[in-house]
Amino acid sequence: MALMRALIVAVMSLSACGFTPNGLVPGDDGGGRDGDDGDGVEPTHDAAPALDAPGPTLDAPGPALDARPVDAGGAIDAGGDPYCTGTGLVACFRMNQASGPPIDGVTPPLGSAVGNGANYQAGCHGTALDLGAGVVVRTNEPTPSLAKLTVMAWVKLDTAPALAAGRRFWFDADNEWGLSFQGRLDGQVDVQCQVLQSGGRFPWVTATLASATSWNHVACSFDGNRLRLFLNGAKTEVDPSDGDIQSVSDQGVQIGRDGVDQSTGFVDGLIDDVRIYDRRVPDNDIEDAAADACP
Repeated sequence: MALMRALIVAVMSLSACGFTPNGLVPGDDGGGRDGDDGDGVEPTHDAAPALDAPGPTLDAPGPALDARPVDAGGAIDAGGDPYCTGTGLVACFRMNQASGPPIDGVTPPLGSAVGNGANYQAGCHGTALDLGAGVVVRTNEPTPSLAKLTVMAWVKLDTAPALAAGRRFWFDADNEWGLSFQGRLDGQVDVQCQVLQSGGRFPWVTATLASATSWNHVACSFDGNRLRLFLNGAKTEVDPSDGDIQSVSDQGVQIGRDGVDQSTGFVDGLIDDVRIYDRRVPDNDIEDAAADACP
């Protein structure tokens, strides 16, 4: 995400000018907005940066696998799996196959335009995609591009990344939106969701993940108004200027790799139960998904 990376580098270079030690901008809610979004929860505001401101296979011994139905090829049958149905669901990758690129359980499928080096290990529910160097997964581009958004998945890193490792993307819809993470000096991990709006606005929301090497449910939603990040069901949100996500790319969504740093920007870890929507999924539905905890 060329534009996103340039902005992030610019913001990080000004870390001595108003940023708190954990990398968040001390902010306000912009004033004049009603803080209640209808769910009865008063939002916390993580200020958006100003543009000019500082395992086993399915048939191998191992942990018990998810009992949801699979077809003979190991792909989830969307017609028999409620997990891969729902209003506005444009992609659903259960990762419950034995080999090959991730298979989209939505009908019609968005699918994987590219899926190289894909292997699977015991996951959160069934098996999970084993991310790492050389694993290249990219979806076809949603049509139309996503103006509203919800993306969610179960994730687990091999090791807590060092700060020097830089930012890594679980999802990168190049120059449109992304869900990423970066290590901190204290060993914890900051997770960030960001979108691009018309006029060059680039809001993001950040929260801290305490145990990156455990299974965690991560989710981000955007409805043209508030940008929300969920870590294991706990919400942090910002209230940027109104406006849909700007459509500038036709490269699809990278899973587990930075769309710009394609030779080095890989995630080391596992990802499971990926879902992408073209709408804001209600907060309580995301909380319910996170409550379906990994064994």
